[in-house]
Amino acid sequence: MTPAARGLLCAFCLAALGLVGCGSSPPKVVGRVQLTITAPADGAIVREQEVTVRGRVSPAGATVLVEGRDVSRSGAAFTASVPVGDGTTLIDVLAEAPRRTPAVAALRVRRPVTVVIPQLADAPPAEAEQRLKELGLRPETKDTGDLLDDLFGGRVRVCK
Repeated sequence: MTPAARGLLCAFCLAALGLVGCGSSPPKVVGRVQLTITAPADGAIVREQEVTVRGRVSPAGATVLVEGRDVSRSGAAFTASVPVGDGTTLIDVLAEAPRRTPAVAALRVRRPVTVVIPQLADAPPAEAEQRLKELGLRPETKDTGDLLDDLFGGRVRVCK
């Protein structure tokens, strides 16, 4: 698509949305919003159930949304508390200002979950599976019986 066609299409879309009158031109873009995330780092490992996202935006009057919610700001600096689930959480940040191209950033934080595995050796397989499911785990069982098990029989138990 040619630049002229893109401009015409863009003007048509803005007019259809009621943002500019028919025959008028769209507002002139004067630059980009600058967005910098200062904390946490992308890929950070956190232990808490909430993380504070901090950053700076230019122009200072730009609107900043973290996870779709407006955030508190002090001039160009902003902060937002975001809940963090188990595993990896993706946090999106959007900054926009009139007559400027918006800026978008996304960062991942990881909250590892520690689970203590109970001692299950010598337990019946069904009991072992149930105890693991209660911990939120997905047990996988393998029947590794051999010829001796078939010959001598006995109780089926978890070996490891």
